[in-house]
Amino acid sequence: IVYESVIRESWSAFESLVRDLWMATLDKDNGTIAARVTGRTTQKKPSKNVVPSFNIRRHPGSFQVETRLVIFQRLEEIRRLYELAFPHSAAQLFDNVESGYIKVLSAFRNVLSHKGARADQEFCDKIKGFSEFSTIKKGDLIAVNGESVRRMRDAAMILGRKLIELADKALLAQKP
Repeated sequence: IVYESVIRESWSAFESLVRDLWMATLDKDNGTIAARVTGRTTQKKPSKNVVPSFNIRRHPGSFQVETRLVIFQRLEEIRRLYELAFPHSAAQLFDNVESGYIKVLSAFRNVLSHKGARADQEFCDKIKGFSEFSTIKKGDLIAVNGESVRRMRDAAMILGRKLIELADKALLAQKP
């Protein structure tokens, strides 16, 4: 139970970080980064269920999050959005930081939260490249050890920090 909590909390922290970083980055952007993502967000139109409190011109990132134009709940979508914003750097971070273990964290979190800790085909496909999980088959009840959980937690923390550094570098490079 402790390991499962660490997995869920690590994913929740990562999800919150990438959402908040998106808002802060696009809100401080001079328009360069925002231009790369305009029209390519998760949803094509703002949610009709939200009355926005942010102005799209002054706070484009906050507006996008608030109106659910961007949704940071699935790793694939998080990665896609960050690759749009930072086309020459983000993909490498997702693949290389902690050997891409963010994929493992995402897969384990999803199966714990949505499948009663039983491996489904999507889970098996996502962890396929990680030899330490090669014995897990579809339908198996998953179990983790402390070392794997530590690697998942570290992947979230380190990738989060690297994304902050990437955004910071991009913003600092913009001319005032």
